[in-house]
Amino acid sequence: MGIKKITPRKSKLLISFFLVMIILLLALLATICLPSFLTQTSQDELNFAYIKLGIVIALWLVVTVVFSIILVKNNYYEIKKTAIIHHRFTNFVTYDFANVLYIDEYYSKKHKTLLYYTNKGKNIFLVMDKNEELLKLIKQNSHNQISREEFHAKFPKIRL
Repeated sequence: MGIKKITPRKSKLLISFFLVMIILLLALLATICLPSFLTQTSQDELNFAYIKLGIVIALWLVVTVVFSIILVKNNYYEIKKTAIIHHRFTNFVTYDFANVLYIDEYYSKKHKTLLYYTNKGKNIFLVMDKNEELLKLIKQNSHNQISREEFHAKFPKIRL
């Protein structure tokens, strides 16, 4: 098997990104704009507070659009013979197929997010693609998989 490139669902990526960006906007408004509105004493100070509010929202909007485009363009999986390489922005994470111990298919299909557990009991979440090709490939290439009961016996503290 050569290198295969799979892109995750854009909607799942953008929803979580926009939630973070809205929290950032609220923090900016609370720290930069709100004190200006609370301490204003004249019409000129009120006008300046509205200008500051407009600038903060405009900058936030530009940063959100630019980073969302970068997020969608630079977030993908490369499937190799022995591993999945997840490229995110400028860095990447490698997930070896040999470390996959249990794949929670029910959760993965329900939430459209691949959930698997490594041989150390760590859970890994990966946003799936539209055709669930990532799930098929990881099931195909992971040869150390065990059943749900065996996994629960090996790691009793982990809830499935």
